[in-house]
Amino acid sequence: TATVLSFGSFVLLTTVLLALFLTIVNYLEAPQVSSRVKKAAEVLCALSSLLLIGYVGVFLQSIWTVPFWSSYAIPALFVLSSVSLGMALMFLVTSFSSSIEWLNRRMVQLHIGHVTTLLLEAVALAVLVAQSTLNATALRSLDLLFGPDLQLWFVVGALGFGIALPLVAELYSILSKKVLLLPAAQILCLLGGFCLRYCIVSAGVH
Repeated sequence: TATVLSFGSFVLLTTVLLALFLTIVNYLEAPQVSSRVKKAAEVLCALSSLLLIGYVGVFLQSIWTVPFWSSYAIPALFVLSSVSLGMALMFLVTSFSSSIEWLNRRMVQLHIGHVTTLLLEAVALAVLVAQSTLNATALRSLDLLFGPDLQLWFVVGALGFGIALPLVAELYSILSKKVLLLPAAQILCLLGGFCLRYCIVSAGVH
């Protein structure tokens, strides 16, 4: 059936298979697989990953019975948050790697990219909150988001750990012109991303 959910299922399967293929050929160093095939698989995996992270937000936004989710800021928020989490995970893995020379030359640009992503994520979240104040039913979800049940998860987790803390850490890295990977900040950024998803879903299904 041609639905958003079925599309997401096929995209998820495609992404998992491509990631598994790339893991095998890169870590087992399969000589029979050419570099062109690897590069094509990398491109396809990147495209399917973008579709996958976009699908989740589109699926929630398509549920018209939940006014809090019926905002175009939801897909943008999920995509930007996923990109931020991906970069945080990359920084975290890199901090425990002994061969990061090829990344060091691009680290400043990556930090700038993460700052840009975090700022856009904050804008998408602000737009979602602003739009929710214009709808009485969505406003109930907003009250729950800032209420006692979710306030700690949202303010400290999603906003603090997921956006504010990594933003400060990245800006410090850029201004100091040093390659600072700060694994603790990246771990908290990942935790904040999960808090954001928990809060958005919980506020919608009140």
